[in-house]
Amino acid sequence: MRVTFMKTALAAAAASGLVAAGLGAEPALASVITVNVPCSVGALSTAITNAVNGDVLQLARNCTYTLTSALPDVGVDLAIQGTRSTIERSYDGSTPDFSLLDVASGGSLAVTNVNFTNGDTTTDGGAIYAYDGPLSVTGGTFTGNHAADDGGAIYSDDGVTVSGATFTGNSAGTYSGAIEIDYGGTVTGSTFTGNTGEYAGAIDVDSTATISTSTFTSNSSTYYGGAIEVYSSSSLTANKDSFYKNSAEYGGAIETDYSSSDLTDNNGYFKQNTAEYGGGLYSAGDMTLNKSTFVYNQGTYYAGGVYNNDAGTVTDATFKGNAVGDYGGGLYNGGDLTMTGSSFTGNTTEEYGGGLYNDGSATVGGSSFQQNTASYGGGGVYNYTSSTVNLNGSQVEYNHAPAGFGGGIYNRATVNLANTTVRFNTANNCSPAASVTGCTG
Repeated sequence: MRVTFMKTALAAAAASGLVAAGLGAEPALASVITVNVPCSVGALSTAITNAVNGDVLQLARNCTYTLTSALPDVGVDLAIQGTRSTIERSYDGSTPDFSLLDVASGGSLAVTNVNFTNGDTTTDGGAIYAYDGPLSVTGGTFTGNHAADDGGAIYSDDGVTVSGATFTGNSAGTYSGAIEIDYGGTVTGSTFTGNTGEYAGAIDVDSTATISTSTFTSNSSTYYGGAIEVYSSSSLTANKDSFYKNSAEYGGAIETDYSSSDLTDNNGYFKQNTAEYGGGLYSAGDMTLNKSTFVYNQGTYYAGGVYNNDAGTVTDATFKGNAVGDYGGGLYNGGDLTMTGSSFTGNTTEEYGGGLYNDGSATVGGSSFQQNTASYGGGGVYNYTSSTVNLNGSQVEYNHAPAGFGGGIYNRATVNLANTTVRFNTANNCSPAASVTGCTG
């Protein structure tokens, strides 16, 4: 049964009145049709087949539409709304693989408060495959969906907007356990838990994306980006997101792949993420961190908190309690780093650079390195050969290197101090002796 909104009838009546008065009529307003879909897969299939541009399909409350074969493609501008309504692929072992919804050429899809479960495809987009049309998702859950290739829950190649949705236990054989963003996307206020992919546990960005006020917990990737991967010639702006216990080989929470991959993080919170390289974050391209916090992240080899390998700008960031096996408990810099107003406290390494390990160029202003520990050298700062650290208006205090090589600073190249205090470090402030002008003890 089709139910027209009352505003359509009112518009028609108003137009008739104008004609009767001899004043002419404005063009008729487009009708918005709501179709109430009974709790029947056949009814849902028919509703999609018969839909025209602008239709709204209202799914039955508390209904689970259990599919044993694929629904018709969405080839018009269509909205699907639910109230605790679920579209799921049957769990019967004989059920073929298919995406739950497919947006075809000329179509667009907006889903609101609809749950998607057990979609499974041999290609992309376990729950929703939106290659040929834009997609909007508001609310709802995506649980246990799988794609053999990319986008365990969603594959988008024509723009995607996600708000207030929950993604749990989705998986992909290659990229993006939850969402593949291939042509621009925005994700806001959403939750990602326990999603997995070979690359990008939750989201792969292969274009431009903004992700805000979202939470990523216990997502994992075999290689790059436990929660998020930013691919070549792509960019991500992240605002006030939280990352907990995500894991990967590179970038426990976020990884950027190439020098052409850009990342801006504002007010991000990274806690207890793990990776071999970059426990919290690994950046191969331009990186901007503004008021980001990295606490208790862990790296196996390089960078407990952040690994920077290109141009990095860090402002008002916090690095606390991060740990690494080899180099850079708080931050490992292999590129060109500019850092201001940041703090490194209680970070540790079993080898060199408890707070900062520099293997590039680092200009640091108004920052503090306190109570960091490196088992061998550079409790606060370790500066490698052919590298330069400029410390301006900063404090290097109460750091520790048990082996006796630069509790505060260990310098193998050039360290310049300006209005910087280096004191109270053990076993000594700077090493080798006289390697840092203005540092004694």
